Amino acid sequence: MSDEPRIPPLPPEEWEGDIKKILEVVPPGLEGRLGDNNIFPTFARHPELFRAWLPFGGIDGLVMNVGIGAGLGLAGTSTEDWDRVMAVNARSHFLGCKLGMQSMDEGAAIVLVDSIASREVMPFPVYAASKAALEALCRQAAVEGAPRIRVNLLHPGLIDTPLGRLASSISAARERVKIPAGRQGTAWEIAYAALFLLSSESSYVTGQSLIVDGGLTTAPRA
Repeated sequence: MSDEPRIPPLPPEEWEGDIKKILEVVPPGLEGRLGDNNIFPTFARHPELFRAWLPFGGIDGLVMNVGIGAGLGLAGTSTEDWDRVMAVNARSHFLGCKLGMQSMDEGAAIVLVDSIASREVMPFPVYAASKAALEALCRQAAVEGAPRIRVNLLHPGLIDTPLGRLASSISAARERVKIPAGRQGTAWEIAYAALFLLSSESSYVTGQSLIVDGGLTTAPRA
């Protein structure tokens, strides 16, 4: 990474007052980490990061698992649908990478939860487009974060979740898809894959995509 500041400088009057408040609740011994990381302005702007940082004295891993869908086909998708889904599914990951890398120490890892929908045609085109955007974001963040922070992408297949059930209620064909594993996946199976990408077991893996779909994307569709 460059030697440039990790975040645009704020006028001191906008954040110096928060330093005292932050230090009042930081356990002894952690003040140095705050200073070393130069993250007072980040915490002042985004107190949710500080709440995550405080209990553990740092953020070692970040998993962004969020997704909504809206609209139906291009004709049935409004500009409001498009902007809202992009904000939740793509913009949130961008902010998570940007702010997370400012607050994380060397050896930390970020996992973006994508979807095989990013490579498919589906009833929710904005959902697929928002997930496709994460592939470019992952590559960018992995390069900018290296060698301090690893960033990888996780592509779940058909998973038994509330959003998956909603998709099935709109398109019954989803439940008839032939998956080599013989079933849909569970949220726990995705969680364990994310855990691998966060752990030191994947210390030489960054900027990559891991597909967890029971073989769906490699099997013939006919």
